[in-house]
Amino acid sequence: MPIDGRRLNVDYAQLTGSIDCRGIGGLSKHFVEQAILAFTDPGKCIYIYYIAVQIASPSPDIADIPSLLGRDILDHWRITYDKASVGLMAEPNSFDQQLMIQ
Repeated sequence: MPIDGRRLNVDYAQLTGSIDCRGIGGLSKHFVEQAILAFTDPGKCIYIYYIAVQIASPSPDIADIPSLLGRDILDHWRITYDKASVGLMAEPNSFDQQLMIQ
């Protein structure tokens, strides 16, 4: 997330809840913060999720890596890929809150 952290002006000095994560590239330090993630279906509604996000500490090794949407969210959606007609489509199966747009 460092590339997105810079874009969003994340103040890493203010983050708490440090954890160590082990992945394919080895051990890295992350911060866990509560967040609200919202998706819009234009003109219809907004789907809201209350989640804990892991924010990777800045490092030259991962400076250009974008954020990833994890299975904790993707598992709430039906995702269909049809290259011939519409490409990638997603419909929510569940959400924490739904706001209708009038």
